[in-house]
Amino acid sequence: MTGEKDPGSGKTAAAQTLRKQAEAKVAAGNKSFTDMSASEMSNLIQELRIHQVELEIQNEELRKNEQEKIAILDSLVELVVYQDREMKILWANRAACESVRMKREDLLGQYCHEVWADRKSPCEDCPVRKAHDTKQPQQVEKMTPDGRWWYIQGHQVRDHNGHVMGTTEITLDITDRKRTEEALCKAKDELEIKVEERIAELVETNEKLRQEIEERKRVEKDLHETKSLLSNTFNALQDLVLVIDKDLRVRMSNWKDHDYISEKDRQGYPYCYEVFVNRKKPCSPCHAMEVFATGEIKQLESTNPIDGKIRDIRVFPMFDDKGNVVAVIEHIRDITERLRMQEALQESERRFKSIFENAPIGFYRTTPDGRILDANPALIQMLGYSCFEELAAVNLETHAYHPQYSRHQFRERIERDGVIKGMELLWRKLDDTLVYMRENAIAVRDENGTVVCYEGTIEDITDQKQTAVQIQTLTHQLMQAQESERQIISRELHDTVAQELSAAKMEFDLIYNELLNNCPLEAQRIKGAVGTLQKSILGVRNMAYDLRPPGLEKLGLVETVYRFCEDFTQMWGVPVDFQSAGLKNLNLDYGNQINLYRLVQEGLTNIRKHAAASRVTVKLTAAFPNIVLRIEDNGRGFDVQKRAAAAGQEKRMGLRSMQERVKLLNGQMKLQSKPGRGTKVSIKLPIVEKKSGAQENHLNR
Repeated sequence: MTGEKDPGSGKTAAAQTLRKQAEAKVAAGNKSFTDMSASEMSNLIQELRIHQVELEIQNEELRKNEQEKIAILDSLVELVVYQDREMKILWANRAACESVRMKREDLLGQYCHEVWADRKSPCEDCPVRKAHDTKQPQQVEKMTPDGRWWYIQGHQVRDHNGHVMGTTEITLDITDRKRTEEALCKAKDELEIKVEERIAELVETNEKLRQEIEERKRVEKDLHETKSLLSNTFNALQDLVLVIDKDLRVRMSNWKDHDYISEKDRQGYPYCYEVFVNRKKPCSPCHAMEVFATGEIKQLESTNPIDGKIRDIRVFPMFDDKGNVVAVIEHIRDITERLRMQEALQESERRFKSIFENAPIGFYRTTPDGRILDANPALIQMLGYSCFEELAAVNLETHAYHPQYSRHQFRERIERDGVIKGMELLWRKLDDTLVYMRENAIAVRDENGTVVCYEGTIEDITDQKQTAVQIQTLTHQLMQAQESERQIISRELHDTVAQELSAAKMEFDLIYNELLNNCPLEAQRIKGAVGTLQKSILGVRNMAYDLRPPGLEKLGLVETVYRFCEDFTQMWGVPVDFQSAGLKNLNLDYGNQINLYRLVQEGLTNIRKHAAASRVTVKLTAAFPNIVLRIEDNGRGFDVQKRAAAAGQEKRMGLRSMQERVKLLNGQMKLQSKPGRGTKVSIKLPIVEKKSGAQENHLNR
């Protein structure tokens, strides 16, 4: 395909060829034209003329072949373009020229992507370039900017030596085919939508096609494919779907949720009333027959007598083109579990409503900005309102809370932790009186994690608080009375019993001196009695000192505790390291002092009885607004959790007594211990200083 040739050019080529052949013959005979005879020259000329004619005939055949090839290529509907290795157009057939309305000579030397794609560079998916790169034929389908679709092939062209001369691009306009495919897809979609109408049409057409057997086979094949499609669709559904004809036969079904129907009973076209409810005749009333008669959709709930399940049944009519009902479609869903859950939910709602309305504690639901969404009667009454509407008009951000208890702190805590348990705070009632409340609440979030409301309970603990205050007051009074009784008993022991015992001892000493010379045996008996009296005197004095530390009022708390630790070390042989800080300038209330002394006393007594310690440290530190007492030993230790669990069954009262005393004094006590690692007791009590100008009142001093 090198383009059309000039007919005169064939003769010129033949003459040149003839000339070269003549020169070759002469050269082969080693003669020049001047050396040849006339006969030789004539023979040579004759041969050359014959050869010239042969060449002209061959040239004419080649020209005809070339024209035939061009005519063939021009007759193709495909676009054929021959390009060189640089992808420049060397030749194009008529279809290619007409596709861009250009002459063949105008296309030569241009690039295909400039002409057909209006691009400055080859297309990314160009099959010609890919064929050149891969050395294999390539093809692609693509659409040009004008909206036409093309099927393009690229092939390499090689000479007889296998060298690449260029590439051939063959392009076919497949726009119509693509549009046909789109139309087929659209028709297929429409066909699927109208499957049910198609079935009705086929039923009506069935009578007409009896005499056309071949046509009937084709229709039956289509029906089979459609039925297969419907069957696959039915099988994908989770509910039972079936098609019933006018004879009440099941024409199609996915048989879901009816395991009691055997595979044998499903074969053929069984009657619906036989396979589903085990009857010999149609149900009365029959909902399918009602739909056939009325042409209207019917819905009902029915209990199956075989498996006892409750099902929701919806019956839809199928119409033909004339509006006649030719079949019905039943959609059946098992709603037994749903109804059970609904009943359970309703029962749960009834129980919740009963609890909500009759509970003695308050229930509420509020928005984060303080609007009350719901509240039960107990809460409404608790806050002194007559109805929910009155309470709902209150905003918790501005009214309900006492200023000491910030709603902002409540929001921060519940949104951080998601829950609030046992929070005690003051609420303001309608009449502005304050009540103590114990509140439990949770933050309710949506699917994005955003808090939408708070739900909680409120319990009025005002009476409990008042009772607790009364109990604490009575306990303080009891402790003071106990200390007063101790002081009275201590004073009686010291001033009366101890003095009388001392006087008796003095009398026995005089008797002993009188009998020593005259009655030595009686004197020794008196001496033994004197020793017993001395021990009794010491015991009474120690008992008096334990009941009432004699130096607490005069020496102060620090010195009294120090002396007690020293006495403890001497008496029991356990070194006690006592340290104090920050108490020098404090003028503590006597109750504060005596309770701290009692805690030290009880702590060391516990160590003596149970710890088997070789070293004890007692630290007493004032760190406003608290006094911190730490008692630490290196004894045997114990498991704190196990000891707490067994505390109710054991008769040990030491640690429990300390805990109760600390609690009554509004303090905190922390206990740390492990077996073999000793015990640490940390007590924190609020500082109570003696009021200025007030005198100590020790009750009955």
